[in-house]
Amino acid sequence: RLVAPTYRLAPEHPYPAAFQDAMAVYRALVIEEQKKVILIGQSAGGNLALRLALGAQESGIPLPVCVALLSPWCDLTHSGDSHSTMGKFNLDPTLSVEHFLGPASLAYAGQLAKGGADSEISCEPDTGESSSMDAASEPSLGAKSGSGTNGAKPSGKSANDNEPDSTGQSGSGTNGADPESSSQSANGGEPDTVGGSGNRPGDSGGQVHGFDVGSVEISPLFADFSSSFPPTVISSGTRDMLLSDSVRLAKKLRGVGVTVDLQVTEGLWHVFEWYPELVEAEQSIADISAFLLRQPQ
Repeated sequence: RLVAPTYRLAPEHPYPAAFQDAMAVYRALVIEEQKKVILIGQSAGGNLALRLALGAQESGIPLPVCVALLSPWCDLTHSGDSHSTMGKFNLDPTLSVEHFLGPASLAYAGQLAKGGADSEISCEPDTGESSSMDAASEPSLGAKSGSGTNGAKPSGKSANDNEPDSTGQSGSGTNGADPESSSQSANGGEPDTVGGSGNRPGDSGGQVHGFDVGSVEISPLFADFSSSFPPTVISSGTRDMLLSDSVRLAKKLRGVGVTVDLQVTEGLWHVFEWYPELVEAEQSIADISAFLLRQPQ
């Protein structure tokens, strides 16, 4: 079955609101319902899915069977090479650090005044992000999302028992700094996460309010991973402004012995899977599904 939680969004509800809501759903699945979960998240939802898996590991609750991350935004300090080069040459038509990612990262970290002029985030072509938790006899994937407002309580939908559950989280641009997410998936697996704070090299500066954007809570790329982290498939494109996030995350996970499949598609941009008319999008979703199906349930 597929579980797509609704969670609170920034800037009205900065971190840890989205994380707490998603974790509550994850805990209900793996502890109360004793489901196996696959976490799936795209863009900002990839950040949240990554935090959920790390949180599950930190709190000692059952880990996800595996994790699927589509163009994950896991470095909100924008220290990756692709963050600057893609913007300099306008190679990614969907994202802008100056007009969207920068303000959105501050909103998610709680560093924007609520309702103030600085709270406004203008976005270039909207890619949409998604969140889902899926449970069924076989894990499979598909993700879509539209824009939305701030959610209130986490909610999940599902059908089926005794089969794996799959979860992915995403908002738009910053784990929910803008659009509400929804995703579609078929045949699932099963997942969860937690939080803290601290400075990291390459962050954008001191903490004004809320969390530092370089902390592991906001930028999970900087977390300490271990070999027990679940098998992970990561999708990106050669014109994805967040390509560096995917490449560096894959390297860190492989460095501690985690099974990782990094899939980079030639000539495509951030979360290109959102465009069903692209043959490459269909192929990417099929490849991600194949990885999930190969993992022991």
